[in-house]
Amino acid sequence: MKKITLLTTVAIIAALFINVNNNRVNSRSSGAPAGNAGNPSAGNSNCYTSCHNETVANLSSTQGGVTLSLRGVAATTGYYPDSTYTVTSSISVSASGHGFQTTAESSSGFAGTFTAGSGNKVTGTNYVTHTSPISSTPASWSYTWKAPSAGKGTVTFYSAFMTYNVHTYLSTSAFTELTPVNTTGIKNLDEFAFSIYPNPTVHKFNISVPELNSSSTIEIYDIAGKLVQHLNFEAANNIEANISNLNAGIYFVKLTAGNKTGISKLIKQ
Repeated sequence: MKKITLLTTVAIIAALFINVNNNRVNSRSSGAPAGNAGNPSAGNSNCYTSCHNETVANLSSTQGGVTLSLRGVAATTGYYPDSTYTVTSSISVSASGHGFQTTAESSSGFAGTFTAGSGNKVTGTNYVTHTSPISSTPASWSYTWKAPSAGKGTVTFYSAFMTYNVHTYLSTSAFTELTPVNTTGIKNLDEFAFSIYPNPTVHKFNISVPELNSSSTIEIYDIAGKLVQHLNFEAANNIEANISNLNAGIYFVKLTAGNKTGISKLIKQ
């Protein structure tokens, strides 16, 4: 009888131990509390040290991480100050449940401002985390980040990804601060008026210039001041430009003919 009692007691203890572990794994199903992305400002604390009991591993670039895009264009070289980016935190490691937390820091501390998207939320002001685990693989969450004003320098995104019963994966992605091209300086040149139509447009636009007797150059800049398209035309009063390769957004069209320069805003839908 004592033997049966002892076995029963062991079974109950084992069941409780398993239940405690499972509760620990699932205790943050509605998102991780602030300060667990593995970032320096939080003492490098992450989802393993405070939430889950999976072992820690570094996430490789082929397994996921953080990506930035500006109006649909991947930000591979860095970020422009004060610009708003779409951020995607993703992981392709197979698991029955995935969660995450991401933040951004420069050498002087937190950098930029986050706005939550679908399936995620901002916690503690400076962190983004899931609102419920994702069971499918790969798992990803998208949200927005307004970059800090000029002078912050390189910004690093720190992320901790939870994979149920696999690992807690840590990831870092660094983006350098870029200097926007100055397009306002052309206002000091000898400007002339021209009209753009249709505006807004989808694929093409026309420029109507009265008395244009010389060849002209068109430069198209995005809202961050980056030159995205350059076109040359012979003398013509009506010019057609194809911008089907550009993403939707606001652009500035700079027209130069002889010693005269003009600029006009263009909206691509």
